[in-house]
Amino acid sequence: AARGWLIGSSGDASIAVLPIENVGSDSANQYSAAGMSEELSGALNVVRGLRVVPPASAAYFLKGKDPDYRALGAALNVKAILTGTSLRLANHLRITMLLINASDRTVMWTDTLSRELRTADDLFAVRDAIVAAIVEKLRIRLEPIAVARAKARPTENLEAATAYIQGRYLLATNRGPANMAKAMSFFQRAIALDSSYAAAYSGLADVYAVYGTGNMADYNPNEYLPLARRTAEKALSLDPSLAEAHVSLGWARMLYDFDWSGAEAEFTRGIQLDSGYSLAYAHRASLYHMVGQFGRALADGQTAARRDPVDMQSRYMEGRGYFFTKQYA
Repeated sequence: AARGWLIGSSGDASIAVLPIENVGSDSANQYSAAGMSEELSGALNVVRGLRVVPPASAAYFLKGKDPDYRALGAALNVKAILTGTSLRLANHLRITMLLINASDRTVMWTDTLSRELRTADDLFAVRDAIVAAIVEKLRIRLEPIAVARAKARPTENLEAATAYIQGRYLLATNRGPANMAKAMSFFQRAIALDSSYAAAYSGLADVYAVYGTGNMADYNPNEYLPLARRTAEKALSLDPSLAEAHVSLGWARMLYDFDWSGAEAEFTRGIQLDSGYSLAYAHRASLYHMVGQFGRALADGQTAARRDPVDMQSRYMEGRGYFFTKQYA
């Protein structure tokens, strides 16, 4: 009852994270501001009982500078919307966040965080403070995995962390060749700055996995899928708790090694680590289609589409699941 206003029609607590707007004059900070949205979305994703619509999907429904939060909440089937602005001058960061009740557009929580960025810890501390405030407002109990992730500091290098956040934002918003090339350069820069940065290897593995799908004419799957596998394995050797790395490794196991059981194990482990990661469900749905388990494929496709209602692969897997289970209407 305490968080009843956040319960969507699907029966779970729900929130959409909008891209944080860069209000500074330096356009180079645009990726960093929007990337912080992805960091917040990822951190909230591991909160059990909370359905999070990521920034890329939420942004699809934005119309103009003054969004209709009631219509946005209805379109995404969420009751809460997180939005904000970011101003970064040199190493000084100022972020203002608002948590909005979509049904009546009232501001449920707002705060401005101002911090001098000296190390990556300062950047992650801003993220953690926002997440802690939201979880408190929603009155949701954090599971141990969420607490452990909040305490983790994947790198101490501020430049590496900034490059990673920029790469992850590009990877989430558009998986076309130009964006992937930019994302790859950001991840490679993060690794050059901190060779033990597991999440950066995971991001790079994701890029290689996209290149390895065979949907881009200039990229050979036989070259990039082994790269995805090796890079994901490197990420997991540094941090076995990275859901994205398990999913990228599963993709390579499925499409390159034709190791169905190995792929399923990786996808399932990714879901165990991050139950809100829609791509994990979509990839596992693809695997289940390959092996003729259409009921399981439909269930995963439905979950992927509910988690990320705009993602093309999630919607495709949901539709394909209905087709192969002969639910045509």
